[in-house]
Amino acid sequence: MQSNRPALSFSPFGSKPDPDQLEQTVKTVLAKIYEQRLGQVDWLLEINGAGVEYHSPSFNPCKAGGGVLHQVRCQISLQTKPVQLMPSTLLKVDWSSGNWWSDPSGAMLGNCWAMNASAGYATLRLRQPVRPETFVMQHVPPAISPGQGGSAPHRFRVVGWLAGDKAVGGAEGAAQGKVMEQRVLVEGEYQISGLAVGSDELMRQIQYFPVKQQDQEAVNRVRLEILSNHGKAEYTCLYHMRMYGAPA
Repeated sequence: MQSNRPALSFSPFGSKPDPDQLEQTVKTVLAKIYEQRLGQVDWLLEINGAGVEYHSPSFNPCKAGGGVLHQVRCQISLQTKPVQLMPSTLLKVDWSSGNWWSDPSGAMLGNCWAMNASAGYATLRLRQPVRPETFVMQHVPPAISPGQGGSAPHRFRVVGWLAGDKAVGGAEGAAQGKVMEQRVLVEGEYQISGLAVGSDELMRQIQYFPVKQQDQEAVNRVRLEILSNHGKAEYTCLYHMRMYGAPA
């Protein structure tokens, strides 16, 4: 039986593909598939050009007790950083889990950034100016979370601004939030029990927070500020946060 599918040919003498170009092509394809699943662009994905610019400290699992030998062993074990100690985990979904197509949240247990203590921040750089409309915060369901969701964020806010000549104080000033014309986009509380306002009735761990004023100017920086969590003093586990909006 003949097939109408075009044949693919590979030449052993062909040029070797450029690794960087190949990686970018794969990322572009994955981003398009993800957007089709969600129905809109998620501007806080690394594959969509977002990046972490500044952040508060990550949790240090080697800090608490155990003696010198424990400290040495712990530091050696962290030579290859796990995703929990990398702020860039905020900008990723768990492609390797195999369920990202059916669950666009990407909130697999442990696939989070462990931010030190119960309060902190992360300043995120966007690929281009965007007029934000909605932020989506999520955590794993409390029933499968160690400590029944105590490490989930509670009170938070998102601040946005257009970086450039409006920033004051250089990198240090930006890291401390000293910017001109910063605007509070969202102030909210992430709930781990009951049905929160704006949450998905079937997936209550996914909660939507509309921007206060939809007609605001575009931003290319957003700062997620965690003001408290649900009781875990040592760290706060932050999963991927989405941002929807229109490109400027």
